[in-house]
Amino acid sequence: MRTELRRCRRRPPAAYSGSGSFALALAVGCAGGCSCDAGDYGPRQPSAIGSGHPLPPWEGGAGGAGAGGADAGIDLSDRCIPAALSAWDPKYDSCWKSVQWPSPCKILVAEQPALAVPPLEWLPCEWHDGCQRMKLNWDAPLDLGNAILVPKVARAADGYRLGLMLSWAEGPGGFPILRAAVYDGAGTPVAVWRSGDSDPMCIPQPPIPAKEHVWFGASSATTGKAAYVVAEYGAVAAATEVVPLDWMNQLARANDDTLTLWAPSGNFSLFYDRISGAHAIAGNMADHFQDFSPARRSAVGVCFFGNVLVPKGCMWNGQTGTVAELVGGTDFAVPRFDSDGQTLVWIQAGTEENLDTGAWPDPWLYTSPYATTPAGVVPQKRRPAPPFSYCTSAAGDGYYATCALDEQYHLYRLSDARHWAYPFAAMKPYVGSGLDVLFIDATEVWFQTGLSVVRQRLDALGAGD
Repeated sequence: MRTELRRCRRRPPAAYSGSGSFALALAVGCAGGCSCDAGDYGPRQPSAIGSGHPLPPWEGGAGGAGAGGADAGIDLSDRCIPAALSAWDPKYDSCWKSVQWPSPCKILVAEQPALAVPPLEWLPCEWHDGCQRMKLNWDAPLDLGNAILVPKVARAADGYRLGLMLSWAEGPGGFPILRAAVYDGAGTPVAVWRSGDSDPMCIPQPPIPAKEHVWFGASSATTGKAAYVVAEYGAVAAATEVVPLDWMNQLARANDDTLTLWAPSGNFSLFYDRISGAHAIAGNMADHFQDFSPARRSAVGVCFFGNVLVPKGCMWNGQTGTVAELVGGTDFAVPRFDSDGQTLVWIQAGTEENLDTGAWPDPWLYTSPYATTPAGVVPQKRRPAPPFSYCTSAAGDGYYATCALDEQYHLYRLSDARHWAYPFAAMKPYVGSGLDVLFIDATEVWFQTGLSVVRQRLDALGAGD
């Protein structure tokens, strides 16, 4: 019995290019967007998507770089959807259409997300009970150091939702393909985007899931502009409402009500309150606002004032639209400032940063009940902290996680300052360009390693200290 396959009409391959910390390759098939029209049936040529790199050794493959050459990597020949195909098959691809919001460059959304990226698969970690790592079940360019870019995690009714960029096998010129995807709690992709622009600097942004909403955007380094949308979780692929911020960013964070963007210059942060529509920019050449994270309808992070390189803890209040210094002084530094919406938590240290190691002297963990004004902060000195530099961190459900210079993650229960150390060393086979804390709640902590995402149950960590 002959299987009839429907075809997309496709344009010639678009150009590839790249810059920055990772190279970007754009436009995989259907460069102008397409739909699978009736007729023109016939068997598809096998796609070379994934042929540039075999699976890594720990996933059962040979590992190493791909064969390279003109025939390696993405094949832009027709490989549209078989009529009966509804699950991931690397030989085929979803069809794509243009997004329905005014993006700064051409961004496409998958008509069938399950065909655009593989489902999430989790394997037991070799180094700890209660731990899982994300399987690389697609051919990622491992030699570039990043298979998974900027993961974002949120706990929702259906479990843990994940937004991330998947770095795909190499195309012409050795540059990777990027696809941005949102996964539901079962690990099924619910929305996927990619660039459809001939401009190599047209970049989809990592999607940010929250409990009820998803934020997504795109930027064009050619024009220096960006656009962001927010929609309810089930409707994000059809989003049309644009957030009134058009700045590019080097880092974005969000909860259901608040979006924060850290500008590429490092001086500015931008804030948006979804409920009121209020938005603000904080920072200038003297005053710097960096790496803010949402907490309720506000955001907290680190700021510097007047070119004095002593960090302080600050808050943007989404209801008043103002930025205030909450924790700071002339005789101490606050290199990290976070909140889970119930508690403010920060690292407080001496002011003389070691410029060779980045360490701040005599670091301590501090907390306070949640407050929106300096007068409301009640500092509580909890316990000594490990050797600390600027580092990623996360707070949630009464827990706090951060990394340190002793090559360990450090986890804290804020109610009693109970502590657990989690070494980096066991993850080394899966480490690409870096190690980041992604998320923590009362059940799990999540990390990014560059070549995987790791999730660890807290109840498997033992008694702590």
